[in-house]
Amino acid sequence: MVVCKVMDKKRVAREPLSRQRILDAAVKLVDAEGLNALTMRRLAGKLGVEGASLYKHIPNKAALHYGMMRTIFQEMNPDYPKDEKDWQGRLRAGMRSFRQLGLAHPRVFALLNRPWEANTPRVESELASMILAGFDIKQAAFSLRLLSSFVIGFVIWETSSIVRDPEELRDMEVESETARFPEKYPNTLAARPYMTGPGMDEAFEFGLTAAIEGVTAMVKGEAD
Repeated sequence: MVVCKVMDKKRVAREPLSRQRILDAAVKLVDAEGLNALTMRRLAGKLGVEGASLYKHIPNKAALHYGMMRTIFQEMNPDYPKDEKDWQGRLRAGMRSFRQLGLAHPRVFALLNRPWEANTPRVESELASMILAGFDIKQAAFSLRLLSSFVIGFVIWETSSIVRDPEELRDMEVESETARFPEKYPNTLAARPYMTGPGMDEAFEFGLTAAIEGVTAMVKGEAD
């Protein structure tokens, strides 16, 4: 057993170190153990190299985080409608794919609380579709920002039990007002199943439709 582990470590170490190999390993580590587990030293150990060697490819933690976001965004493949003028269909497809990415990598997705410019090809595609449909650049930008914010917030809420400390979640439940005084909050308690799941797909589609229809109404109103 010991011999096999030594041989595996030697094999890993012989693989050429590259920026993408480091990023792939970082995503895998965070997916499994969370952001708090991500250190250059720990990552170097996973790759079978010395910590200093990572800095030849990744200069700092911020660059590592940015590279991880770009890495997971490569997995996105929205099922866009063929008609480029169908901006609503394209936004729906893009946002659905965005959500699925978050569900696949919830611990890495949490890094989107920073204003990364890491998904430029998809953003450009969806902005172009809205402009082709008659949006001006400000309307298109605000619309995409609204929808992206909705998806990020929805996924963070949806995956909170994965990303957050389970003990913290239990403590929150014990200390919650609704748990202590249920008679004061009948509507909050009745709504809870719809706020926290199941039926998250239905809730997501409801919110996505509301946002897109709201954008449509506003843009048409400004045009009239």
